[in-house]
Amino acid sequence: MKRYSALYYLLFVLIIMGAFASMAQNSYGLKIVGIASLGFVLTFLNEIFFPTHIDHKLPYPSWLVPCELVLLTIVATIFFLRNFSIDITFFTPLLILSMVTLLPLLLYQALIQIRIARAHNTVLVTALVLYYASVFTFILSVLISILVPDLLNAFAVVGILLAAGFVAIAIISKKITHEGGTVSILQYIGLLKNKSSILLITCILLYGYHLLYSIGTLPPLYHGTVPEGYRRLVEMSIVNNDQKRPLEFKERYEDFVEKYSKDLGNQ
Repeated sequence: MKRYSALYYLLFVLIIMGAFASMAQNSYGLKIVGIASLGFVLTFLNEIFFPTHIDHKLPYPSWLVPCELVLLTIVATIFFLRNFSIDITFFTPLLILSMVTLLPLLLYQALIQIRIARAHNTVLVTALVLYYASVFTFILSVLISILVPDLLNAFAVVGILLAAGFVAIAIISKKITHEGGTVSILQYIGLLKNKSSILLITCILLYGYHLLYSIGTLPPLYHGTVPEGYRRLVEMSIVNNDQKRPLEFKERYEDFVEKYSKDLGNQ
């Protein structure tokens, strides 16, 4: 992951810039977020076809790495298309399947890495437990947002508190010995040969915004091309797995715009 860290940093900056542009009522804001999501897709694909883990000894089977990248590519592709208002019926079950598959995969890696960390000290073990607990909570929150949206805020709060606990321990703890040198706990996380940190940062941004929006601190994201009512219908259709109502609404809205734009042009 270290090889791509600068690129990932740039993509997260683009996501934040796009989100703020959207909150400022600019229709291009979510397009920037979509382009950043496409950047993640292309980076993951590059890592799949040009892997960097071949020359490194992994503490778990090497096939787990491309499996994780494929699942994250699917998730990033769905977010890329949805930010450009492209939503297909099978996206929701595909997203659920991808996140459900990620859970045991990351759990297996977490157990191995926590077992290895026991050779260092209990502080590192505690930090890793909090770190992976926050990652798992956020993955569950993605599933909860689809299946039982009323519980989303509770899971988001728990995930953010766990992440805050991990960051606090990482900041106040001393450096640890790793592969002949000394590294901080945050640096140790960066050396983990998986994409759990990308998942964690993404979910903190996503659900951090959701919590702040739900209490009225941040404004809604501006989609520009369609009214807010359509976006709410889309969100409801994702929960109910029913694409009919938003499609009918969009068709009638487009007919309405076309009709009255012609009338205004004839006046």
